[in-house]
Amino acid sequence: MFWSGVRQKALKGLEIGCLAFVDVAVCTALHGEAVQTPSPKTLKQQDKTLVHHYVAIIKKRIDEIKSLTKYLAVDGYFMKKEFIQPLVKQGLHIITKARSDANLMYMYKGKQKGGKGRPKLYEGKINIKQIDKRRLPCIYSTEQMKVYAAPVYCVLLRQIVMAAFIYYGHKEMPEIIICTDTTIEAMKMCKYYGLRFHIEFLIRDAKQHAGLEDCQARDEQKLDTHFNIAMTVVSVAKVAYHLSKPKKQRGAFSMADIKMLYMNRLITDRIFSNLALDLSCRKICLTARLVKRIYNQSLNFGRICT
Repeated sequence: MFWSGVRQKALKGLEIGCLAFVDVAVCTALHGEAVQTPSPKTLKQQDKTLVHHYVAIIKKRIDEIKSLTKYLAVDGYFMKKEFIQPLVKQGLHIITKARSDANLMYMYKGKQKGGKGRPKLYEGKINIKQIDKRRLPCIYSTEQMKVYAAPVYCVLLRQIVMAAFIYYGHKEMPEIIICTDTTIEAMKMCKYYGLRFHIEFLIRDAKQHAGLEDCQARDEQKLDTHFNIAMTVVSVAKVAYHLSKPKKQRGAFSMADIKMLYMNRLITDRIFSNLALDLSCRKICLTARLVKRIYNQSLNFGRICT
């Protein structure tokens, strides 16, 4: 069984969890690994929950992840102490979306009273519907979006986190993005969380162009190999035929464009070989230029970006 976001209910089928690495400079996701989600029956036999399964996926690859980044961006489902705390202990910082009723507290910055007892650290629960803008300064403001951010105390995680309250348009309730790293710039944190959505483009391209859902195998290992090859193909195509170009020459990445280019090349090369035309031959000067122009036009036939 898997949860269908489109149908908003559980459906029969296989589910995979995808770990991807996002290149912040070019805003694109590259495949890390796809792991099949165990069935509820299997998890029950192992005395585990789904959250424990996801934590195990990250822990197994922790050295590889930490060699590339110290931030893990996940969606609001993972705003659970059972997920966040074990990974923070492993040296990762989690960026995620908090609930609209999150229990957060302002940090106390006033003068401490003398005498015995622990110093005052926190001062009042944050009213999400009406935040105190004196304690949460505005760090970004446009007509479409306003962002208020500051370190706050998260009661659920029992630690101080960086929190950004994002107001879109005329909406009264903000979206709350948090990070366990209190030194991170709030806008950078919001950017990293937004880049998380690029993994969905990776899955979409694998479905549409790399046969992600077209495997007829029943063996778990064969399915695992198929899923990872399909996702890897898209990433290899990005690196070889998109990221290899100078930044100014890049348009939007299109897997359909790359497939069309190579289909055109296959057919065009077949036609030119049957016509016995050698494009590298120096004896045909003006003719060669014409032939090369026709050849290049044939390669770009039907492409979105030429």
